[in-house]
Amino acid sequence: MRVRGVYLTHAGATPQGVSVRVGRRAHPVGSDEVGGGFGSFHDSDVTVVFDVREVSKPMPRSLLVLSSVEMYRIGPMSPGSLNFTQVQASRLSSAECSATWRPEWSELCKPTTWVDTKSSRGAVVHHGFHVPAIYLTSINGTPRTVKVRTHTRNDVAQPDVQAAGVSGRVDLTPRVVFDLAEVANPLARAYVIVGVTEIYRLAVARPPRDGYQEVEAVRLPPAECATVVGTFPGNKSQFEFVFGVQP
Repeated sequence: MRVRGVYLTHAGATPQGVSVRVGRRAHPVGSDEVGGGFGSFHDSDVTVVFDVREVSKPMPRSLLVLSSVEMYRIGPMSPGSLNFTQVQASRLSSAECSATWRPEWSELCKPTTWVDTKSSRGAVVHHGFHVPAIYLTSINGTPRTVKVRTHTRNDVAQPDVQAAGVSGRVDLTPRVVFDLAEVANPLARAYVIVGVTEIYRLAVARPPRDGYQEVEAVRLPPAECATVVGTFPGNKSQFEFVFGVQP
């Protein structure tokens, strides 16, 4: 679960609100330390996961503040991913926390609500799985770069189909998920171009939810894809992620 906090690159720096994941790693210890050989937690074994959209490169010795009694000194980076950065960290002592805390940070460290968590999860999923695409309101519209998710829905098969011994789910209806901050009102019959052979025509939009909107779509057959690509109204060299490097 992600928690809110304050990130400071150095003492006196402008505080930045962040949403992070904090975890601690257990180590097996001898029975003389914790009877029965259970794992123990050490404050030097903390990992913090940052969203690169908030903090692209956490600096060593920078500070993460989660509350007046929970703060971490950022250490070396660990293997992460394209969208998230993981770092090692060590927890500050109570005395260090007391000396560092500022009352004005309270609002930025306010506990995450259920609504915040739900919205944050949607953002994490979209950010982790989106792909670049071109959005065209019409065949002659102005092309725009967007980041969308494309996936399918399994429709439940009719009983007679299930009785035939095939899978209980058949037919895949494509859907395109938009970030409403990029496309506030995805239009029916607009085009989403993911690749030269992967183009969708939008159909029925579902109600917006947590800043995102799902739109049912039809994937165009190869011949129609060729027509859309052949009549593309923009400069293809500006959209290499779809068209590749142009001669």
